[in-house]
Amino acid sequence: QKRHSLWLSREHDLILLRDLSFKERSVSYIMTLSNSDSQKNVVATCKCVPHHCLSHDWLSLLEKLGSMDVLVKHKSPVLDILSKFENRDYIHVLIASHQDNEYPKIRFCFPRFGITVELRGNDLICQEIAGYKLSLCQQIQDSLRGFDKYLTLEHTQDTNEVMLLAPCGIVETK
Repeated sequence: QKRHSLWLSREHDLILLRDLSFKERSVSYIMTLSNSDSQKNVVATCKCVPHHCLSHDWLSLLEKLGSMDVLVKHKSPVLDILSKFENRDYIHVLIASHQDNEYPKIRFCFPRFGITVELRGNDLICQEIAGYKLSLCQQIQDSLRGFDKYLTLEHTQDTNEVMLLAPCGIVETK
């Protein structure tokens, strides 16, 4: 869980989201600001700075804005499933800046857990655990009674291997 400080650049029409510490200058997100058609409202687009660019100077990041993924507000049945593992407010939905096919590349990130799943076709592939995707069935029958804050992953090669992801911390039962 990370909080950010906001830094406004009127000259560049953007807001930088940086670490709270003044000495820590790495930028995590850049919000570009522009006027809407009516000129009364400001439209903000939030770009996610890739991990390998976090140490770059913020001015040099402006040249890379076109290649950064966009953080979006998103409603879908996928979030209903993922929100049983993590509070919906903490799930980041990113649309890739470049697309390889006709479908948008969508990633669901759990920053507090360091886990990301990417929508590929009909599968949600886990990027950190190679060879695993979210199982179609997210309920383990007749076990873990009262505990439902978990996700089940299955191996992508149909080996019947199943993995259970559960947040570390205090377990609360209903």
